[in-house]
Amino acid sequence: MSEVFLGLGLTQQEIIYVYLEKINKKNFVFTKWGRLDIQSTLFSPSAINSALQQILAKDKSYPQKIFISLLRNDIVTHQLVFPKMSHQEMEEIVPGEIEKIPNFSNKEFEYIYFPYEPTDKKIKVIFVAILKELLNCIVEGIRPFLTSISLESIEISPLNFLNVLYRLDNLSEGILIVLDDKCSYILIFLDNECKIFYVSNIGKSELYLSKDEERKVNSIVFSNWQEELRRLFRAYSVEYKRDIPHNVWLVWDDKEDIPFDKLLNEGLGSTVNRLDIERLSNIKVEDKELLNPIYCIAVSSLISYIKNYKSEFSFEKLVLPLKFKRELNKLLFLSISYIIIIGFLLGGIIFINSFRERILTKKLKEIKSEVVLLESKANQLSAEMNELLAIKERLLNQAEVIREINRISWSRVFGDIVENLPQEVSLNSFKVAKSGRVEIKGETLQIESVAQLMRNLENSKVLTDLKFDFMRSKEKEGKRTFSFGIIARLKER
Repeated sequence: MSEVFLGLGLTQQEIIYVYLEKINKKNFVFTKWGRLDIQSTLFSPSAINSALQQILAKDKSYPQKIFISLLRNDIVTHQLVFPKMSHQEMEEIVPGEIEKIPNFSNKEFEYIYFPYEPTDKKIKVIFVAILKELLNCIVEGIRPFLTSISLESIEISPLNFLNVLYRLDNLSEGILIVLDDKCSYILIFLDNECKIFYVSNIGKSELYLSKDEERKVNSIVFSNWQEELRRLFRAYSVEYKRDIPHNVWLVWDDKEDIPFDKLLNEGLGSTVNRLDIERLSNIKVEDKELLNPIYCIAVSSLISYIKNYKSEFSFEKLVLPLKFKRELNKLLFLSISYIIIIGFLLGGIIFINSFRERILTKKLKEIKSEVVLLESKANQLSAEMNELLAIKERLLNQAEVIREINRISWSRVFGDIVENLPQEVSLNSFKVAKSGRVEIKGETLQIESVAQLMRNLENSKVLTDLKFDFMRSKEKEGKRTFSFGIIARLKER
């Protein structure tokens, strides 16, 4: 009998689902897919349960495993730069940074983070935070199905795309853009590692312009979005001293038939590719509807599972207790059923032969001993689980002091400078001292662009007291270049 897997993509407005059937060890096929509208205000366990019942009843397929990917505005994903610190210090700092976010202040949440690019002085971190209320809503909504369906993973889009992209056509470097309804996510990766994770406030709803019941692209907003992408690409090129990657992958909902890939292709000067299921999974797809890139949200973690790709951004720790409880219930059911069967056999054999009675009675005692041993092991595992939860609670309590940190994050200052950077100016260095002093150094071919930068930074939300530190000129290869230094101070919050 072939295995059937179900991938769910939970967005703000709908549930996207895809069925994948395993024919044999190497062959898979997409059998069913679809989309189910939901209302954000009704996002509750009962709504999740009802939606899943509709999906299962509509397609009359019952999967063995289920995978959930989340792409919602109420899930926070950030990239930050911290001073070099130990793992224990990181466990205190990251929750503190999350608690600075208004929606997460004084609320219970789950988080995961992945540190990378450690140097002697700093370390980069990507973290994801999700409210426990939302996670409990999802888990409670699917709990009635867990007696027969195994919940394999809860993952965060678009971070769960990375595992598959790293192995796509042996790409060593590339850019992933995911266009959501209210925002867009940009990930730049190099050598199987995400180097830059950026969230833009421009989403699909801002890019569309409705006129006479016809949806078109808002050319002004689209131009601003392209310029924001170019600034981010230039920042990557300056930081890593590399050319801007030519491979750009785009995920969006193209049911309105607006070719954002072709529009970006013309505007960015890079090769912008649609990231559809056929490209992502190397499985041939016949139906054109399934080639809508939005279905990648529902299928990315499923593909990682069948290809055994491990994700750094999976809430696996939340799935393990559900798996454990399911297996324990199954074991207890089998044990009780076995005892009942043996009891009936013993009754019949006792009636026939007293010698067999003694032998079977001995076997029954052995089975009961095994059941007691299993229950003891179950209690021990439960105690270990409670101990781990207690340790986590202590770590959260230790992080109370972090809530008092009143600093502006380095990534926010750097992002503000990059956003105000004129096109003719290149940034050479950027430093923030503990005292709040900010040093910016760069160079340009046009001295007027330095003045433009000063005027732009005067409206900065994070910098004040801007003044020139120095201005020098030199001639190189027949061209005169100007190097400059600007000093400023961080604004008090």
